[in-house]
Amino acid sequence: MARVENSNSNRNTEEQQEQFLIRIKNYQSAFAVNFPNTEGFNRNFRRVRSVPDYVFARYYEHNSHYIPPHKRPYRPYYRPEEPLTFAAYGKYQEPGVNFMKYDTVLPFYFVPNLNALALSFPLDNTKYYLLLLLPVDFNGVDQLICDLRLHGNLRFILENLRLTHVIATIPSFTLKGYVTLTPTLQQLGIRRIFEPRQADFSPMTNVTDIYVTNIEQAVTVTIRNYLDPSAENYKNLRRYPPVQFRADHPFLYFVMDTELNVALMVGKVVNPLNSRIR
Repeated sequence: MARVENSNSNRNTEEQQEQFLIRIKNYQSAFAVNFPNTEGFNRNFRRVRSVPDYVFARYYEHNSHYIPPHKRPYRPYYRPEEPLTFAAYGKYQEPGVNFMKYDTVLPFYFVPNLNALALSFPLDNTKYYLLLLLPVDFNGVDQLICDLRLHGNLRFILENLRLTHVIATIPSFTLKGYVTLTPTLQQLGIRRIFEPRQADFSPMTNVTDIYVTNIEQAVTVTIRNYLDPSAENYKNLRRYPPVQFRADHPFLYFVMDTELNVALMVGKVVNPLNSRIR
């Protein structure tokens, strides 16, 4: 009985296939009668496409134009520049800081024993210039002060500064404050003017009992976007890849005398928006 059922099912399948082929032939003959001018219909039908099909689909139909992903030339990904922020106090990002960016040649030196970058920056007055010490670590300004005090040498840093092609990113900042000079003058031996009974200002006035109680100096340091346009271009040094000097975290600054190479004022910038001298 099983063999008889299998033979019947095979016959039914063959009959269904024959009927399907007959239907296709009838459809083709009817189509040829109703549409006699259809030579090359399929070819013309493929050419009629919408604009997106023409722009996108046609490109991938031709294997000669298609390049596998692993054979495509390398193209760097687009990375938009994030707005610059300053790591105030080395803890949180301060977004409202105005930065100056220079692509130029400036005296530069990496101080290995301090793990810091040194950069000499010109000021609007040629009698002075600015020396910046930037620690590599974001939270390394206090450690830099300790290392500079224990085994640092400012003169050694100045002697090793070399003209280098740098891209310097420096925040604009203004520092205001008062520096008390009385202890320093007393250490230098100037003591009598601070003593009521020993001070003598007779060459200046006839009034007696005049003495100095305290001497303070008002200090204002302003760093703006300034570079001398007449400075030498140093095209030979610009051929080399630039060194990145990105002062976006606390650093030390030194206001230097150009002639004597002596530090007139030293401080640290922990937040450019805070104008108080530290």
